Amino acid sequence: MKKLLVSTILAFATVLGAYAADYKCISNICYGEARSDVPADDPTQARVLDIHYPEGEAPAKGWPVVVFIHGGGFSGGSKDMSSGLKPLFHGMLEKGYAVVSINYCLSGKNQKPNHISCSSQTKKGFPKSGQFHEKLQKYIKDACEDADLAMDWLAANSKEYSLNRKRMAVMGGSAGAITALYCAFVYPPSKARIKAVINCWGAIHDVNAIKNRRVPVLTFHGDKDALVHVCYGKAISQRMEELGSKDSKFVFMEGKGHAQYKYVGESLIGEVTDFLDKVL
Repeated sequence: MKKLLVSTILAFATVLGAYAADYKCISNICYGEARSDVPADDPTQARVLDIHYPEGEAPAKGWPVVVFIHGGGFSGGSKDMSSGLKPLFHGMLEKGYAVVSINYCLSGKNQKPNHISCSSQTKKGFPKSGQFHEKLQKYIKDACEDADLAMDWLAANSKEYSLNRKRMAVMGGSAGAITALYCAFVYPPSKARIKAVINCWGAIHDVNAIKNRRVPVLTFHGDKDALVHVCYGKAISQRMEELGSKDSKFVFMEGKGHAQYKYVGESLIGEVTDFLDKVL
Protein backbone atom coordinates (compact mmCIF):
# COMPACT_ATOMS: atom_id res chain seq x y z
CA MET A 1 0.00 0.00 0.00
CA LYS A 2 2.93 2.32 0.75
CA LYS A 3 4.24 1.74 -2.79
CA LEU A 4 0.81 2.59 -4.21
CA LEU A 5 0.59 5.80 -2.14
CA VAL A 6 4.07 6.98 -3.16
CA SER A 7 3.37 6.28 -6.83
CA THR A 8 0.09 8.19 -6.67
CA ILE A 9 1.76 11.20 -5.05
CA LEU A 10 4.45 11.20 -7.72
CA ALA A 11 1.78 11.02 -10.41
CA PHE A 12 0.20 14.26 -9.19
CA ALA A 13 3.48 16.00 -9.91
CA THR A 14 3.69 14.70 -13.47
CA VAL A 15 1.65 17.28 -15.33
CA LEU A 16 2.74 17.61 -18.94
CA GLY A 17 2.01 20.29 -21.52
CA ALA A 18 4.03 18.88 -24.39
CA TYR A 19 1.36 18.26 -27.00
CA ALA A 20 0.83 20.41 -30.04
CA ALA A 21 -2.37 21.93 -28.71
CA ASP A 22 -0.99 22.20 -25.14
CA TYR A 23 -3.22 19.44 -23.84
CA LYS A 24 -2.57 18.59 -20.23
CA CYS A 25 -1.87 15.06 -19.07
CA ILE A 26 -1.47 13.51 -15.64
CA SER A 27 0.51 10.33 -16.21
CA ASN A 28 1.24 7.05 -14.43
CA ILE A 29 -1.54 7.24 -11.88
CA CYS A 30 -1.91 3.93 -10.03
CA TYR A 31 -5.42 2.54 -10.24
CA GLY A 32 -4.65 -0.57 -8.17
CA GLU A 33 -2.01 -2.66 -6.47
CA ALA A 34 0.64 -4.19 -8.72
CA ARG A 35 -0.33 -7.65 -9.94
CA SER A 36 1.26 -10.51 -8.03
CA ASP A 37 0.86 -12.98 -10.93
CA VAL A 38 3.17 -11.03 -13.27
CA PRO A 39 7.00 -11.12 -13.02
CA ALA A 40 8.36 -8.22 -10.96
CA ASP A 41 10.58 -7.01 -13.84
CA ASP A 42 7.63 -6.81 -16.23
CA PRO A 43 6.25 -3.24 -16.50
CA THR A 44 2.75 -4.61 -17.17
CA GLN A 45 2.72 -5.64 -13.51
CA ALA A 46 1.94 -2.02 -12.65
CA ARG A 47 -1.65 -0.91 -12.93
CA VAL A 48 -1.28 2.66 -14.16
CA LEU A 49 -3.17 5.08 -16.38
CA ASP A 50 -2.80 8.50 -18.01
CA ILE A 51 -5.53 11.15 -18.04
CA HIS A 52 -5.46 13.51 -21.04
CA TYR A 53 -7.54 16.65 -20.57
CA PRO A 54 -9.23 18.95 -23.09
CA GLU A 55 -8.32 22.64 -23.02
CA GLY A 56 -10.20 25.01 -20.77
CA GLU A 57 -12.11 24.73 -17.54
CA ALA A 58 -13.89 21.47 -16.78
CA PRO A 59 -17.71 21.44 -16.92
CA ALA A 60 -19.48 21.58 -13.56
CA LYS A 61 -20.04 17.82 -13.57
CA GLY A 62 -16.63 17.00 -15.03
CA TRP A 63 -15.37 16.03 -18.48
CA PRO A 64 -17.04 13.12 -20.29
CA VAL A 65 -14.56 10.25 -20.50
CA VAL A 66 -13.28 7.88 -23.17
CA VAL A 67 -11.26 5.03 -21.68
CA PHE A 68 -8.76 3.89 -24.31
CA ILE A 69 -7.36 0.33 -24.25
CA HIS A 70 -4.29 -0.19 -26.43
CA GLY A 71 -3.72 -3.15 -28.75
CA GLY A 72 -0.79 -5.52 -29.05
CA GLY A 73 -2.21 -9.02 -29.14
CA PHE A 74 -2.20 -9.32 -25.32
CA SER A 75 1.58 -9.60 -25.46
CA GLY A 76 2.74 -6.05 -26.26
CA GLY A 77 1.72 -2.43 -26.59
CA SER A 78 1.51 0.48 -24.18
CA LYS A 79 -0.83 3.22 -22.96
CA ASP A 80 1.60 5.89 -24.21
CA MET A 81 0.28 8.08 -27.00
CA SER A 82 2.28 7.22 -30.12
CA SER A 83 2.43 9.41 -33.22
CA GLY A 84 -0.20 7.20 -34.87
CA LEU A 85 -2.61 7.79 -31.99
CA LYS A 86 -2.15 11.55 -31.75
CA PRO A 87 -4.76 12.48 -34.40
CA LEU A 88 -7.29 10.19 -32.72
CA PHE A 89 -6.63 11.43 -29.18
CA HIS A 90 -6.43 15.08 -30.23
CA GLY A 91 -9.66 14.80 -32.21
CA MET A 92 -11.53 13.66 -29.10
CA LEU A 93 -9.80 16.19 -26.85
CA GLU A 94 -10.72 19.03 -29.21
CA LYS A 95 -14.38 18.06 -28.87
CA GLY A 96 -14.25 18.15 -25.07
CA TYR A 97 -13.71 14.49 -24.19
CA ALA A 98 -11.09 13.48 -21.64
CA VAL A 99 -9.10 10.45 -22.81
CA VAL A 100 -7.89 7.97 -20.20
CA SER A 101 -5.32 5.55 -21.58
CA ILE A 102 -4.57 2.48 -19.44
CA ASN A 103 -1.89 -0.15 -19.11
CA TYR A 104 -3.18 -3.62 -18.30
CA CYS A 105 -2.03 -7.20 -17.80
CA LEU A 106 -0.51 -8.73 -20.95
CA SER A 107 -0.82 -12.40 -20.08
CA GLY A 108 0.43 -13.52 -23.47
CA LYS A 109 3.75 -11.75 -22.96
CA ASN A 110 5.15 -14.33 -20.57
CA GLN A 111 3.73 -17.48 -22.16
CA LYS A 112 6.52 -18.26 -24.64
CA PRO A 113 7.24 -20.76 -26.12
CA ASN A 114 3.65 -21.94 -25.61
CA HIS A 115 2.06 -18.61 -26.46
CA ILE A 116 -1.20 -18.67 -28.40
CA SER A 117 -1.33 -15.54 -30.54
CA CYS A 118 -4.50 -13.53 -30.72
CA SER A 119 -4.33 -13.31 -34.51
CA SER A 120 -4.09 -17.09 -34.88
CA GLN A 121 -7.56 -17.22 -33.37
CA THR A 122 -9.13 -14.29 -35.19
CA LYS A 123 -7.63 -13.98 -38.68
CA LYS A 124 -9.79 -16.71 -40.23
CA GLY A 125 -13.07 -15.73 -38.64
CA PHE A 126 -15.21 -17.14 -35.87
CA PRO A 127 -13.87 -20.28 -34.10
CA LYS A 128 -15.69 -23.46 -35.10
CA SER A 129 -15.83 -24.57 -31.47
CA GLY A 130 -17.71 -21.41 -30.50
CA GLN A 131 -14.88 -20.37 -28.19
CA PHE A 132 -11.37 -19.00 -28.53
CA HIS A 133 -8.49 -21.17 -27.33
CA GLU A 134 -8.45 -21.45 -23.54
CA LYS A 135 -5.20 -19.46 -23.34
CA LEU A 136 -6.66 -16.57 -25.32
CA GLN A 137 -9.72 -16.72 -23.10
CA LYS A 138 -7.42 -16.26 -20.11
CA TYR A 139 -5.58 -13.36 -21.79
CA ILE A 140 -8.93 -11.65 -22.36
CA LYS A 141 -10.20 -12.27 -18.84
CA ASP A 142 -6.98 -10.97 -17.26
CA ALA A 143 -7.09 -7.84 -19.44
CA CYS A 144 -10.73 -7.25 -18.52
CA GLU A 145 -9.93 -7.64 -14.84
CA ASP A 146 -7.49 -4.73 -15.06
CA ALA A 147 -9.63 -2.61 -17.39
CA ASP A 148 -12.64 -3.05 -15.10
CA LEU A 149 -10.52 -2.12 -12.09
CA ALA A 150 -9.34 1.02 -13.90
CA MET A 151 -12.92 2.04 -14.77
CA ASP A 152 -14.12 1.38 -11.22
CA TRP A 153 -11.21 3.47 -9.93
CA LEU A 154 -12.15 6.30 -12.30
CA ALA A 155 -15.75 6.16 -11.13
CA ALA A 156 -14.66 6.30 -7.47
CA ASN A 157 -12.22 9.17 -8.06
CA SER A 158 -14.10 11.09 -10.75
CA LYS A 159 -14.66 14.28 -8.74
CA GLU A 160 -11.03 14.54 -7.72
CA TYR A 161 -9.93 14.35 -11.36
CA SER A 162 -12.77 16.47 -12.84
CA LEU A 163 -14.34 13.56 -14.73
CA ASN A 164 -18.01 12.69 -15.22
CA ARG A 165 -18.53 9.09 -14.13
CA LYS A 166 -21.99 9.05 -15.72
CA ARG A 167 -20.61 9.81 -19.19
CA MET A 168 -18.05 7.07 -19.79
CA ALA A 169 -17.33 5.21 -23.03
CA VAL A 170 -14.68 2.56 -23.62
CA MET A 171 -12.60 2.41 -26.80
CA GLY A 172 -9.92 0.04 -28.01
CA GLY A 173 -8.03 -1.21 -31.01
CA SER A 174 -7.38 -4.88 -31.84
CA ALA A 175 -6.73 -6.67 -28.52
CA GLY A 176 -7.83 -3.46 -26.80
CA ALA A 177 -11.12 -3.55 -28.73
CA ILE A 178 -11.58 -7.20 -27.79
CA THR A 179 -11.10 -6.17 -24.16
CA ALA A 180 -13.53 -3.27 -24.54
CA LEU A 181 -16.22 -5.54 -26.01
CA TYR A 182 -15.81 -8.15 -23.29
CA CYS A 183 -15.84 -5.49 -20.56
CA ALA A 184 -19.07 -4.10 -21.93
CA PHE A 185 -20.91 -7.36 -22.56
CA VAL A 186 -19.24 -10.32 -20.82
CA TYR A 187 -17.15 -9.17 -17.83
CA PRO A 188 -18.58 -5.76 -16.85
CA PRO A 189 -17.04 -3.58 -14.12
CA SER A 190 -18.74 -3.71 -10.73
CA LYS A 191 -19.18 0.02 -10.15
CA ALA A 192 -18.55 1.95 -13.35
CA ARG A 193 -21.22 2.08 -16.03
CA ILE A 194 -20.06 1.76 -19.63
CA LYS A 195 -22.43 3.81 -21.79
CA ALA A 196 -20.92 3.04 -25.21
CA VAL A 197 -18.16 1.12 -27.01
CA ILE A 198 -15.92 2.21 -29.88
CA ASN A 199 -14.64 -0.99 -31.41
CA CYS A 200 -11.65 -0.58 -33.72
CA TRP A 201 -11.04 -3.88 -35.54
CA GLY A 202 -11.90 -6.05 -32.53
CA ALA A 203 -13.59 -9.42 -32.08
CA ILE A 204 -15.77 -11.46 -29.75
CA HIS A 205 -16.06 -15.26 -29.75
CA ASP A 206 -19.84 -15.24 -30.28
CA VAL A 207 -21.92 -12.15 -31.02
CA ASN A 208 -24.84 -13.73 -29.14
CA ALA A 209 -22.88 -12.88 -26.00
CA ILE A 210 -23.92 -9.28 -26.75
CA LYS A 211 -27.33 -8.89 -25.12
CA ASN A 212 -27.57 -5.27 -23.97
CA ARG A 213 -28.86 -2.97 -26.69
CA ARG A 214 -28.53 0.00 -24.34
CA VAL A 215 -24.77 -0.01 -24.86
CA PRO A 216 -24.35 1.11 -28.49
CA VAL A 217 -21.27 0.07 -30.47
CA LEU A 218 -19.44 2.07 -33.12
CA THR A 219 -17.28 -0.35 -35.14
CA PHE A 220 -14.45 0.42 -37.56
CA HIS A 221 -13.07 -2.47 -39.62
CA GLY A 222 -11.19 -2.78 -42.88
CA ASP A 223 -11.83 -5.49 -45.46
CA LYS A 224 -8.07 -6.07 -45.87
CA ASP A 225 -7.47 -6.80 -42.19
CA ALA A 226 -5.17 -9.85 -42.09
CA LEU A 227 -5.11 -10.19 -38.29
CA VAL A 228 -8.77 -9.87 -37.26
CA HIS A 229 -11.20 -10.94 -39.97
CA VAL A 230 -13.69 -8.30 -41.05
CA CYS A 231 -16.52 -10.79 -40.49
CA TYR A 232 -16.35 -9.87 -36.78
CA GLY A 233 -17.13 -6.24 -37.49
CA LYS A 234 -20.02 -7.17 -39.76
CA ALA A 235 -21.45 -9.68 -37.28
CA ILE A 236 -21.23 -7.27 -34.35
CA SER A 237 -23.04 -4.63 -36.38
CA GLN A 238 -25.73 -7.11 -37.41
CA ARG A 239 -26.17 -8.24 -33.81
CA MET A 240 -26.67 -4.67 -32.59
CA GLU A 241 -29.25 -4.16 -35.34
CA GLU A 242 -31.07 -7.33 -34.29
CA LEU A 243 -31.18 -6.07 -30.71
CA GLY A 244 -32.70 -2.79 -31.88
CA SER A 245 -29.76 -0.55 -31.05
CA LYS A 246 -30.50 2.63 -33.00
CA ASP A 247 -27.24 4.39 -32.21
CA SER A 248 -24.86 1.56 -33.17
CA LYS A 249 -22.99 1.89 -36.45
CA PHE A 250 -20.54 -0.04 -38.63
CA VAL A 251 -17.94 1.98 -40.57
CA PHE A 252 -16.63 -0.30 -43.31
CA MET A 253 -13.15 0.76 -44.42
CA GLU A 254 -12.69 -0.49 -47.96
CA GLY A 255 -9.11 -1.39 -48.88
CA LYS A 256 -7.84 -0.85 -45.33
CA GLY A 257 -5.91 -3.31 -43.19
CA HIS A 258 -5.27 -3.64 -39.49
CA ALA A 259 -4.45 -0.93 -36.92
CA GLN A 260 -5.73 2.07 -38.89
CA TYR A 261 -5.50 4.50 -35.97
CA LYS A 262 -3.99 7.37 -37.92
CA TYR A 263 -6.50 6.97 -40.75
CA VAL A 264 -9.45 7.02 -38.35
CA GLY A 265 -7.97 9.98 -36.47
CA GLU A 266 -7.34 12.01 -39.62
CA SER A 267 -10.20 10.99 -41.92
CA LEU A 268 -12.97 9.53 -39.75
CA ILE A 269 -12.70 11.45 -36.49
CA GLY A 270 -16.10 13.01 -37.20
CA GLU A 271 -17.66 9.54 -36.98
CA VAL A 272 -16.06 9.11 -33.55
CA THR A 273 -17.06 12.47 -32.10
CA ASP A 274 -20.56 12.48 -33.60
CA PHE A 275 -21.15 9.08 -32.02
CA LEU A 276 -19.84 10.29 -28.65
CA ASP A 277 -21.96 13.44 -28.84
CA LYS A 278 -25.04 11.31 -29.44
CA VAL A 279 -24.50 8.59 -26.81
CA LEU A 280 -22.78 10.50 -24.01
